[in-house]
Amino acid sequence: IALLFHDLGEENWPAFRSCIQHYRALGYEIVPIDVYVDAHAKGKQLFISFDDNLHDWFRALPLFDELGVRATFYLNTQPIREWASRSEIERFLARIGYDTSLKTLSAHEIRVLHGAGHTIGCHTHSHVNLAQLGQAGWDEEILGCKRLLEDIIGAPVDHFSYPFGMRRFFSEPLRAYCIAGGLKTIAAGVPGRLYEPGVCAFDLQRTRLQFSNSHRQNVEDVAIEGRLV
Repeated sequence: IALLFHDLGEENWPAFRSCIQHYRALGYEIVPIDVYVDAHAKGKQLFISFDDNLHDWFRALPLFDELGVRATFYLNTQPIREWASRSEIERFLARIGYDTSLKTLSAHEIRVLHGAGHTIGCHTHSHVNLAQLGQAGWDEEILGCKRLLEDIIGAPVDHFSYPFGMRRFFSEPLRAYCIAGGLKTIAAGVPGRLYEPGVCAFDLQRTRLQFSNSHRQNVEDVAIEGRLV
């Protein structure tokens, strides 16, 4: 099972804690992405990821440590605080539906997340619909984001999730471009369990868990037959 989250304000920590405890009680092991896509890995595995760029992930470091969670954070680089003005950050947040009073991460905080054992992935520079761009746009949004993050953490950034998550926002030429650019995994936001044998590293399905939904609804969403979506 692969789960997708976005914001994680302190008011949602109890719900996140309950989610992790639920899957642990079912026998799932929380694993990093490299283990999740390993064809030789065994057992019931749970992959935790977050999209966009939100400071509340950094504030949640004690919660992740408490729960033994090592997540993958797919980051947009445009709103990083060192090089984005407050007005630019607010426009970014508004454009993708967040409260504009929220903070985004600094480069220092991204390094701390990485140093704490979490995985840093790229989610494009400015969170755009990649299907509407040509290769010059892909260079800036995907590889540009990857290189900026590599400069920040001083390590390779091998993992990518595309904005908006549904397959209509991606394409086979884009997939080939990402693979040629050195990315080792590509994650979608398509809900449902991965029923087919194995895990395709270049088409990772992830179910979005929403704290506004009931626990029952979130569990039912994860049980969707993903190939129907």
